[in-house]
Amino acid sequence: MPKQVKINTTHKAIAAIVTESTATLLKSEAALARAAQKVETQNVSFVQQLVDAGAKSADFKASTASSAAVYVLYKSAVEKGQSATDQRILAKGKGEEKRKVQQRVGARMGAIGKALARREDLASGKATDKRTKAAKVAKPKTAAGKDTQTGNVSTDTEVESGTATEAKSSVLPPQIRDPRLVKMLNTVAQYDLSGQARFVEIMAVAIEAYNKEPAPTIESSLGLKK
Repeated sequence: MPKQVKINTTHKAIAAIVTESTATLLKSEAALARAAQKVETQNVSFVQQLVDAGAKSADFKASTASSAAVYVLYKSAVEKGQSATDQRILAKGKGEEKRKVQQRVGARMGAIGKALARREDLASGKATDKRTKAAKVAKPKTAAGKDTQTGNVSTDTEVESGTATEAKSSVLPPQIRDPRLVKMLNTVAQYDLSGQARFVEIMAVAIEAYNKEPAPTIESSLGLKK
């Protein structure tokens, strides 16, 4: 029989940490799910507004736009939607800093164009809305030589942050210890610029929601007054 040990303050403190960490992780997951749903709902509403206004997907790509003037107008509209800081960088910035903002603008133009193209295909009957039947795309092999990704994967993404193996061995700050968060960040590293931008938007909403709902403290879990 194992030795009988009485519950002491150390055990209670450990139990409180378990409670706090569990509650925090569950709240983070719930906040992320709510944020993802909110972003998706807002995006669908936004695309519908564009469709109702008569927007065409071709006009969001320079090579297919009905005119250069229309494309420039829409691109400048996206630029005006950037933060004040990024707008200053676009106007007066140089080098890598300006290039990154321009990439975000281009990614947004591409995302709008794709969303409109999807609506146009649905309207013409070229596509159906059964996205669950989308083809699965194989990932580059990991160090173990196996592909574990399933589900819907865009066929037009490009890896901009290295191979899957490189991402798995990437160095993350030591403060990031939860294996699920490490896996999430390494997965995001494989998204193209548009995908990473979408992820940032979702996380921004999730963090804002999470900060408004403080997790229980160790003291409150133990029933102690601060």
